[in-house]
Amino acid sequence: MFVFSSAPAYRQRASRISGKSLVLLFQPRRVFRGIEEGIPISLEAAVYSLLPETGSVEVQRDTPERHHAKHTHPTHEILLIVSGSITFHLGEDDYVCTSGDRLYLLVNTLHASIAGEKGCLYVISIK
Repeated sequence: MFVFSSAPAYRQRASRISGKSLVLLFQPRRVFRGIEEGIPISLEAAVYSLLPETGSVEVQRDTPERHHAKHTHPTHEILLIVSGSITFHLGEDDYVCTSGDRLYLLVNTLHASIAGEKGCLYVISIK
């Protein structure tokens, strides 16, 4: 599942302006060429898929049931799950992500997460 949020402060793309409310948009993976649901990704492939031409990415490992309290980031972030699972809390909804899933968080999106029973390994790209 492809999930991203659209916030009132986001003005870079007119198609994402949705008034004065936070909107979460969902799109089945099958509409994205080359992305299939349930296809795991290796750490190397995840790093190279998010690595900018010049710059870096962050590799994050959460221990089993590691909780990140509600917070925001001052930048856009893309998270690509490599192994394990993690549940993201966005608004009133929860989204379970596993290997190969990407989560796009726009700047200042309030969210929280908890790693699954086996923990989670993921790559973060800051935009």
